[in-house]
Amino acid sequence: MAWLLIDADNIIVNVIEYDGVSPYTPPEGDTLVHYEGTVPASPGYPWNGTDPVPPPSPPAPEPVVKTNAPPAVVA
Repeated sequence: MAWLLIDADNIIVNVIEYDGVSPYTPPEGDTLVHYEGTVPASPGYPWNGTDPVPPPSPPAPEPVVKTNAPPAVVA
């Protein structure tokens, strides 16, 4: 079972395996949340109260422009 440790700013601090039964008290100001969703969870991701919010994908790279092409022939 995946559990998320969420800080007071709603940021995932840690993703842990926890049986949900053994005694555990999260650090002051943090909340332990049982998570069974399908969205990947990772430390540093924001938590929206239901799911982690992964960072956006990086932008696509700029197209490569050839700068060493031979000059065009002008008639």
